[in-house]
Amino acid sequence: MRRSDELTKDWKVTVRADVAGAVEFVLSDTTTNAPLYGARTKLITQLLEHWLDSIAGKPLGECKPLPTLEELRS
Repeated sequence: MRRSDELTKDWKVTVRADVAGAVEFVLSDTTTNAPLYGARTKLITQLLEHWLDSIAGKPLGECKPLPTLEELRS
């Protein structure tokens, strides 16, 4: 099992069912229909990093980039 050197914190977050279903559909493996390992974590982390940069006043070009679908599926 590959482990990251970064510290992590488990969160329990409640999300509306329609949003959760849509995200799981988009992030699922098209051949097995199973969720891709780590894709939700990567999505949420990158969205939060982008948001934190934006509220810190960084110009859009200097904010952490939003994840692309290709990045999340790799």
